[in-house]
Amino acid sequence: MAENTSKIEHVIPHIGLATIPLYPPADKLYSLLLKCQEIERLKTLLHLGALSEALPGARHARWDYTVSLLYYAQALKLRGMNSAFTLGITEFSSAQAALQTIALCWNIGHLPGTFLVEKGVYRWLYETNKENPANKLKWPRKKHSNVPLVRKEANRLLREQDYLGLARVLAVIKLLSMLNDTDSELRNLVLDFAAPFLLSYEGGDSKQWFKLSRAFTIVRHLAYLTLDISLAGLEWCPSIPSLLRQEIDREGTDLQELSDRIGEVLSPIERLVYASLYHRDTARKEAAIVADWVYGKLKQSNNAKNRISSWMKKGALRDLRIGNRPPSGSVVIAGSIRLRTHFVGTNLSPAEIELSLRRKNFMYPLALNYQAWNSEAMIEPDELIIDGIVAGTATSSDIGRLLSWMIRQFESPDAGADDTYELLRKADFENTYVLLVKRAFELAFPGKTATIEPWPLSRFGLFAESPPEGSRGCVWACDGKLADQISKHIVRDRSRTIPTVLKDRYAELLGIRALRNHLRSKWRDKRLRQRCLLVTASVRFRDSERDLIEFDGGIAVVSSRGGYITWYGLESKRGSGDPFSSLKNRLEDLGLPTDVHKLSARHAFAKLTL
Repeated sequence: MAENTSKIEHVIPHIGLATIPLYPPADKLYSLLLKCQEIERLKTLLHLGALSEALPGARHARWDYTVSLLYYAQALKLRGMNSAFTLGITEFSSAQAALQTIALCWNIGHLPGTFLVEKGVYRWLYETNKENPANKLKWPRKKHSNVPLVRKEANRLLREQDYLGLARVLAVIKLLSMLNDTDSELRNLVLDFAAPFLLSYEGGDSKQWFKLSRAFTIVRHLAYLTLDISLAGLEWCPSIPSLLRQEIDREGTDLQELSDRIGEVLSPIERLVYASLYHRDTARKEAAIVADWVYGKLKQSNNAKNRISSWMKKGALRDLRIGNRPPSGSVVIAGSIRLRTHFVGTNLSPAEIELSLRRKNFMYPLALNYQAWNSEAMIEPDELIIDGIVAGTATSSDIGRLLSWMIRQFESPDAGADDTYELLRKADFENTYVLLVKRAFELAFPGKTATIEPWPLSRFGLFAESPPEGSRGCVWACDGKLADQISKHIVRDRSRTIPTVLKDRYAELLGIRALRNHLRSKWRDKRLRQRCLLVTASVRFRDSERDLIEFDGGIAVVSSRGGYITWYGLESKRGSGDPFSSLKNRLEDLGLPTDVHKLSARHAFAKLTL
């Protein structure tokens, strides 16, 4: 019995059994996908891909997501969305028909394992042809004037989107391979509309392109959340179909208003869902392992291009037939970098970051770009997540290598104390520095936890007129000789202007000044391959029962090659007491090395190798 191609009936999570009419030409594309067995493949292709290994029980398929896209495309009935129009020579009965066409195309390029496998594939493409990675894929031989443009735009998209754009490029390749020379209607649909939309370029001069792009962004986010919310374990979330109906029914609502209102409500929820599913530690370890596994197999293959092409026909991860991957329990995330990409200030792609981290001996590097729904409106920042993942157990030198890499990649050595933008960046970087420094201490001294409590720098007159007044301002990356402008600004003597109530606290900052001067005098004639972190905060160690020792700030020195960290921890006393004896006795009591040095009557420091 022939399947009805004018409508689809399917049970959608959180919505129930839905009957979705297909409008021309989406109905004809659906017939083509049925004929080519693509619908059956999508039913076996897990929505979470290889992440389902880390999240057992998550069984939604990419077909569930596709039907969810179709549902919201059909539901998006706003003024200006119901008129017929033409793109190229393809006629659409309405904007819903065009959105349904894209919905049917959106997932067909995904490989088994989805984004995790595609990350490994893209890493191989990038390594073999950085400028034109799409040229390393197997393209069907089609003689049409638009095909060279399609390949050019595919290369551009991959350079811009990295692994996130690969499924869209593979979808275009698959659509081209399905076409025959006699069906001009489908050929025009693919070349004049589907390929330009998937590859993010306009196939002609029409205001419909912008309208459809904005509308599909809404549809895509709603469909993803509909499937993912049930897996995220959130204790509360709105009914997405009800919210959409409510906003559409508001008098006078147009597409722009709908996009703004829906995005403001759901974008923060989407971030929570991603944190719970895709960005949890187990998921990121799985992503790193699978990507490396796939990349390694392609690198060893005699004909990787044909291998990728054969994977496009498969649905289940096991059908890739590339052997057993390492278990996720065999690796550990040594340390992580999480940055708001408004302030990252780098053009490095995830593939470039991962390649760079491999050179720093991280066996399973991972870089993920989270694109916030509201990032274009600057309401929410995007996020860059970078993991240094190692086999076996992590060491403090792993943290040192990650710190050295981060400082080199993201810090601006010429930044001044009055540069608001650079101070905003440093305020963002500080969260990562604090976590990594704490992680290094805890790896070096098992069973101990470290806390870092910032000093009131703004009350000392530092950065009072600009950021990071409202941030903590407790860890500052410096060059290898502590000679950068910001570290000079921090340690400049302001004793005469400090209120009496803050004199004792400020004495600790003067200890940082004395320690910096001491180290600089030792390093004066040396060529140093190192990075430094100025810690303007109290650093306290404790076990499960009590506080053990507190340093009054200090300086961490990180070797650029091996990542070895040396901690110069300060003891400061403004009144009675000998800081040298006090520090040495406490280290002896804890069984720690007692390499203690006197700076002055008020300051001493201990040198600890982490």
